[in-house]
Amino acid sequence: MQLGLTSAIRCLKRGCPQGSVYGPIFWNIIINDLLSKLNNLVCCEIIAFAGDILVCSQGRDLSATFLHAQEALNLASEWSKSFKMDFNPDKTRFMAIEKRNV
Repeated sequence: MQLGLTSAIRCLKRGCPQGSVYGPIFWNIIINDLLSKLNNLVCCEIIAFAGDILVCSQGRDLSATFLHAQEALNLASEWSKSFKMDFNPDKTRFMAIEKRNV
């Protein structure tokens, strides 16, 4: 980091610095890696906005859909460990929607 003629080096031990000028750019660079990995999963559709990610999966039956969703969650979990970032469990939700013939 440099301000005028003064510079300082700081090691980032976790995640992405919040509130910094370059924070949003760094976040986009970091999160792009996860999004590209999730997009490689054929069973899932990924929607991202700011710091939120929506993973939609579908299958022939509910158990297949759960397996697809779990695959995406496992991938995201491993990714987050590699960047020393945690997903907030209080902000993480799972919702199953089943189409029923009437």
